[in-house]
Amino acid sequence: MDNDCDGALGTDEVDQDGDGVTTCDGDCDEADPWTWPGAAEQCDGVDNDCDTEVDEGFDADGDGSTVCGGDCNDSDGTVYPGAAETCNGVDDDCDGLLPADEADADADGVAECEGDCDDAAADVYPGASDDCDDGVDGDCAGDLADTEEDDDGDGWSECGGDCDDADAAVNPDAEDVCNGGVDDDCDVNTSEFADLDGDGYSLCDGDCDELNVMMYPDAEEICDGLDNDCNGAVDDGIDADGDGVHGCGAGDCNDGDPASYPGADEVPYDGVDQDCDGDDLTDVDGDGHDGGDYGLDCADDDPAVHPDAAEDCANGVDDDCDGQVDAADSECAVGDDDDDSAEAPADDDTEDEEPSACDCDSAGGGATGGSVFGAMLALLLLWRRPRPRGERRSP
Repeated sequence: MDNDCDGALGTDEVDQDGDGVTTCDGDCDEADPWTWPGAAEQCDGVDNDCDTEVDEGFDADGDGSTVCGGDCNDSDGTVYPGAAETCNGVDDDCDGLLPADEADADADGVAECEGDCDDAAADVYPGASDDCDDGVDGDCAGDLADTEEDDDGDGWSECGGDCDDADAAVNPDAEDVCNGGVDDDCDVNTSEFADLDGDGYSLCDGDCDELNVMMYPDAEEICDGLDNDCNGAVDDGIDADGDGVHGCGAGDCNDGDPASYPGADEVPYDGVDQDCDGDDLTDVDGDGHDGGDYGLDCADDDPAVHPDAAEDCANGVDDDCDGQVDAADSECAVGDDDDDSAEAPADDDTEDEEPSACDCDSAGGGATGGSVFGAMLALLLLWRRPRPRGERRSP
């Protein structure tokens, strides 16, 4: 209404944007046809309904930012433009970028900001298995120097089992000694005061092997390759027969017989190995033929006499042990089927005659050849008669 009758309306009375509402009727933006009292609020950064609030109803999470205002997650009140980035793998400030320390570059499930000390190695992260002595802090515990370094130089680190890495005498390879309760071998199951084998002695009592009931001070020494009596010597003092030779191993082959030991005199044909060489002596003369009850060597003290020897027809000895001496031996026949004398005519096909056992020397009246042969045969039979074992024949 032209109240002052000047023929013109005031600007606040004119609907300049054609939205049907003038300024004096409450239109808060006469230049925007989408803005007037009662208009539908839109997410456009404008107070469309002129209620002095902008985009009300378009900030679902109540963080003060709407979707149209840059809120990249209107269901999370901690995510909006200008929000502080936290280690959660989320673009909290809606700048479209995820911080590098929030990215799980090695896909091991743990980001750098969450404690992954090497986001380029998938086997390194908090809670991972930490291999001992590999120089890598596998579990990101920050204790590499404390656990994997051998501080005392004994060849063992803490993670390797050294229970005192400041004392080189204490490690899993050390021997638990009697030293006032120190766990030298880092094994809680052993103790210098415990009698683990039940032999009545502990390490502090002098037991040299706490896991062997056969080893303790004053135990009986036996042939077992151990220091049974803990005196520092193995299998010592064992000589049951008192022959001065050790009774274990390659020593005395019969520690119950003082006459049997290495180097003892061997008695032939008695079935006993006195000199511990593994056999009884049955070939005294070493001619390869056993004598006594063990073979056919009739003179086992003479290497020239044995069953394979050639008969010497003029030495009065049964060289081949066939019971025949010299002329009586078939190897020493007087002649063959020819007369080989110098004055004999050519072969007359008559056999040479054997001398008669009673052929007498009619001119001299001496002993006959038969008498000499009979005497030699008697001597041979006497020499071959059985003798007590051990008695030696004279040749």
